[in-house]
This record gives sequence, structure tokens and C-alpha cells, in this order.
Amino acid sequence: GFTFLQLPKFVKKEEELATLEEKWVYFFKHARETPVGRIPATLRAVPEIEEAFAVLEEIGLDRHELELYRKADMARRDRASQLETSYDKGHKKGRVEGREEGLAEGEKKGREEGERHKTLQIARAMRSSGLHLEEIVRMTGLTREEIETLNQG
Repeated sequence: GFTFLQLPKFVKKEEELATLEEKWVYFFKHARETPVGRIPATLRAVPEIEEAFAVLEEIGLDRHELELYRKADMARRDRASQLETSYDKGHKKGRVEGREEGLAEGEKKGREEGERHKTLQIARAMRSSGLHLEEIVRMTGLTREEIETLNQG
């Protein structure tokens, strides 16, 4: 269906705008009388309405002003694109470095766990072949308590 707006009957003030529809009606009624750079905050919060104000501003410019406006807009968009590209590159680099660091950490932990497991196996074999506890401590670097628990495990 269609909605017909009777702008003269719309009397809400900026601070009373609650819905998106009310904000658009306010825009249609007050856009021409709103000075550039004085767009109400409640309307700036809606990107499409802010863009509509920019289009209105562009329409009111002479050729020279329009060219300056477009160059400034292009420079702003280029800068935004550069920032986004820099962010993407930094994010990607961070992920690669994080992955490499995680792999190195995982490999180190795996080696340590493997060495510990092998040391416990050797100590278990030494214990079962009758070597004295003090001799096993000296050869493996394990504590007395660690070797004593081997019999329990």
C-alpha cells in the first residue's frame, strides 16, 4: 500500500522522534531549512538519512563547489579504503604470527610431555629390574616421590 504524508500536520520536534518513519518525515519537512553541518544527532544516527542530507547539499552546489565536494569525498573514501586495507593486512599478519606462535608453543609442550613420558617409562623399567631408588633418582632426575608413585600407577 501507499502512505500519504501531510507534512504541515507533522508537528513533532526533533527530541520527540522515536521511529524511523518519524525521522524520515522530519527529514522531508525540515531538510531544506537545515544548515549544512547542523544535521540533528537523531537523524545523523541513521546512515541513509545522513546520506540524503549529503545528496541535498550536493544538489545545491555550483560546478566549482561540486567539483571540490567530489574531490574531498573521493579523498575521504580513499583514506577509508586505505585504513580498511591496512586493518585487513594487520589482522591477517596477526593471525599468521599467532598461528606460528601457537604451533611453536604446542610443539614445545608436546616435546616436553614426550620427554617426561619417556623418562617415566625408563624409571619404571629401572624400578622393575631392581635398581635402588637413589640410583634411579640420580639417573633420571625424578624425585623420590615421583618414582615411588610409579609403583602405584
